[in-house]
Amino acid sequence: MRTTVQFAGGPTALLDPVFAVQFRDRFLFGRRDALRTVLTRAADRGEIAADVDPELLLDIVFGVLWYRLLLDHAPLDEDAGRQLATLVVRAAR
Repeated sequence: MRTTVQFAGGPTALLDPVFAVQFRDRFLFGRRDALRTVLTRAADRGEIAADVDPELLLDIVFGVLWYRLLLDHAPLDEDAGRQLATLVVRAAR
């Protein structure tokens, strides 16, 4: 099952500089902050190696999500989420 996400105004809405800034600041950064908190807590518990860059982990996670959302070349479902989480955990140890 594939999940389709559409933005009001379509992809061209992201070309609007005002919309793009608001979307980034109000939507994207909030999600990154939430995952950053999870990663920070995991690092505090010793579940993430000290030499792992948490910002790079964030980029990896969100890069995969956005790539799949925008290109729709592969599913973005619970199984994909589990696989991504497993890869991130392995990479972070």
